Amino acid sequence: MIIKEFVSLYINNFSEKEIKNFPDDFADLTDTKLLDLPNKTIVMGNEFFGQFEITTTDGTSVHQAADINEAKYIVYASRFRSGKVVIPNKRSGIKEAVEKYEDHLDSILHDIEGNFLNEFPNSPELNQTTNEIFLKLGLVRL
Repeated sequence: MIIKEFVSLYINNFSEKEIKNFPDDFADLTDTKLLDLPNKTIVMGNEFFGQFEITTTDGTSVHQAADINEAKYIVYASRFRSGKVVIPNKRSGIKEAVEKYEDHLDSILHDIEGNFLNEFPNSPELNQTTNEIFLKLGLVRL
């Protein structure tokens, strides 16, 4: 097997599993607010006095997040570019959802790494391959 086949096989197998969605599968969405965003890829920008800028990939500022967890939450929740993000009103709910989601992403990453190292024990392309799989699955780990 070559690395390209490994990537395709992993993506196909992963797509067949239940894919968890953020924030629906990680947050309590009973007490929330709605944030309107452009239907574009959203990224975390710079920190300004404790707040984090949320921008589109072309650099257009779209929101100022109160802290790192809110910024991550917004970026993770905008994965499907729907233009709307539902955010818990309580900061503790935001933090808990982000932590659960990052644990989920880390478990996916460890699974990829384990399978990759079993197949290609001495390959220096581990990081490149995990990045490619995350990109093709539309996942980002901040």
